[in-house]
Amino acid sequence: MSRFVGFEQCPDCAKKGKDRNGDNLGTYSDGGAHCFSCGYHRPPKFQLKFLTKEKVDDTEKAVLPRDFTREVPAEGWKWLLQYGLPYSYWKPYTGYSPSQNRLILTYGNPIRFSQGRALTVGDRKWFNWGDRHNYVETLGEQLSKEVVLVEDLISAHKVAQVTSCICLFGTNIQDTVVKELQRLKRPVTLWLDDDQYVYLPKKIGRLQTLLNGPVRYVRTTKDPKEYNVEEIKGILETYNS
Repeated sequence: MSRFVGFEQCPDCAKKGKDRNGDNLGTYSDGGAHCFSCGYHRPPKFQLKFLTKEKVDDTEKAVLPRDFTREVPAEGWKWLLQYGLPYSYWKPYTGYSPSQNRLILTYGNPIRFSQGRALTVGDRKWFNWGDRHNYVETLGEQLSKEVVLVEDLISAHKVAQVTSCICLFGTNIQDTVVKELQRLKRPVTLWLDDDQYVYLPKKIGRLQTLLNGPVRYVRTTKDPKEYNVEEIKGILETYNS
């Protein structure tokens, strides 16, 4: 079974003066590639008919749906753009799965993980491809001397417009996140859902012990993504004062 590796510049698009970002061509571990813009296709180096069994590392998982495309329907953009960041910002991070009718949000460069948000009412809201806890990315790493931890990816992108931010993909602080915080050596702020307030003393105590540095929290009634950038800035400044 072939797995997705990452994006490269499509040679056909490049000849036409397109794909200036160099990310139209999806490449796979079997040597195959497909352009999600012009349809250019490069077959795998090894055809399955010549193989009796393909060995795949159990730790390797598909990081994108098989029918991933960069062509996002209007309803997907409508849902995502309600959170305030523009189309131009989200374009490199988004895609779509036609078979599942899900807006896809990618994570990492090259892509290490992706989440699909259901656009069909009644479907499970989120579906994950890849292991979200094996890789940690600090968004906006150069922005400040502190780092904020949030629960969801959209909130992480919003907060990263103001300060450095890490997405936990939940409420647990994984060992990979702790290692990243130890590397950064910065004050840490927890901005979790209001229902996590009762668990904050334990989380803060653990982090302070492991990091040997200051850890504080922000408490709000809404997720970070529900606030605009200026409001996020004001909330963080208020808790810093």
